[in-house]
Amino acid sequence: MSRKGMNEIAKNWIGAGVMAAAAAVLITGSGGIYGELSRIGRPVSDTPIYTPGVYGGESRGYAGPVSVQVEVTDREILSIRVSGEKETPGVGGKALNDLPLLMLRSQSAEVDAVSGATQSSAALKRAVNEALALARGEEPEKAVGQENVLEGVVLADGEYSYEDEEYDSNGFKNVISLTVENGAVISCGWDAVNEAGDQKSRLSMEGAYVMSESGLPWAEQAEALAEYVTANQGVYGLADDEGYTDAVAGVSINIAVFVNGVEDCMKQAAGM
Repeated sequence: MSRKGMNEIAKNWIGAGVMAAAAAVLITGSGGIYGELSRIGRPVSDTPIYTPGVYGGESRGYAGPVSVQVEVTDREILSIRVSGEKETPGVGGKALNDLPLLMLRSQSAEVDAVSGATQSSAALKRAVNEALALARGEEPEKAVGQENVLEGVVLADGEYSYEDEEYDSNGFKNVISLTVENGAVISCGWDAVNEAGDQKSRLSMEGAYVMSESGLPWAEQAEALAEYVTANQGVYGLADDEGYTDAVAGVSINIAVFVNGVEDCMKQAAGM
């Protein structure tokens, strides 16, 4: 091989070595680089706001609790980690996935809700606001479920309904109905339908939808909950933070969707 050819090979190897070294430096430092890039444009306070640390918050979502872990410095929100496995993946899950990034960019929990996921979006905002209040050394506001948001409202006569926007993990859409007469709730109903149009109430009574070998069929539990609503004129205090109840004998199913649906119907009747 000629001297010229050997020189070319040497140059190529040297160039490759330089590229490899540069790549190694880039990879090693990329965490810091991308971390800084992700913070570009964030509104950082000129004065201390928070006590640095990680703070938790929780609120009732569409189908269960939504909890967060918010990390802050004295002047900014660093990260928001969300847990809400009972929220529906397509809509509620999208809200829990997308909104934290928007909150980080704006350094606030007050961002626009995800379309179709109002309850999940609102739950996430309440949970983050609770965590931020703790970080500021303030007493957080009561979460929804701990206060009666419908206390003292006047209900307009009529028929009202709530329906899920998507099918849940079991393939059903929940449908809740409410009838108001003379300002009082006189009837309530809860059912669910699958894509074939089959009603969960009928399937459960026929043994085609079985939750467990013991306990009341789903339809009977749903009926007992509906009777509770007419007897108590609402659902305040009916469900715990996990979406279960001890207030109605024989009811073992998760009722978070039912509670939210009834509240939605009552808000419609109240013009809220």
